[in-house]
Amino acid sequence: MSAKSSPANPSVVKQQMRRILSDLNYDFSQFTLAGFIGWLEQSEQRVFHCHPATLPAGIFGTWITTDNREEYILFDAHGTALHQTHIILHEISHWLLNHPTHSLSDISPSTGAAQASLNPSRGVQTPTQELEAEILSSLILNEVQRHRRQSPRVNAVGKLHSFFKALDATP
Repeated sequence: MSAKSSPANPSVVKQQMRRILSDLNYDFSQFTLAGFIGWLEQSEQRVFHCHPATLPAGIFGTWITTDNREEYILFDAHGTALHQTHIILHEISHWLLNHPTHSLSDISPSTGAAQASLNPSRGVQTPTQELEAEILSSLILNEVQRHRRQSPRVNAVGKLHSFFKALDATP
């Protein structure tokens, strides 16, 4: 899905990410992060492990893949819950978009994950791929917010409908 090497047009990328979000066919009305990850695990036959970590300066999260269909997402242990959710969704977005990442086999016990994959100067994704993941993760959060804003109105309308229906039924 990544664009060419030229700088990406953010509005074009946003349109592309909206299509990808729509193609997910996920029901965001009852979104929880754990539920979304569980849905991905079931639909994609992958296992996602999300772990808080103390990361080097300038790194808020990273995704590491394995050869046995497991994905590891490390995220900033010191961030707010909302920021941690965004980081996890950002890393999942890289995965959904088939962006490259480090493999667990790239990490030797002597260097460790922090040295091998969390070095800001050794970024795997291009600026366009970072933009794509950032936009897709933001669109996911926007979709969750849209459903949460609608939910009380839907419930209120449903309660009013039941109330008026009950009034009509009284003699």
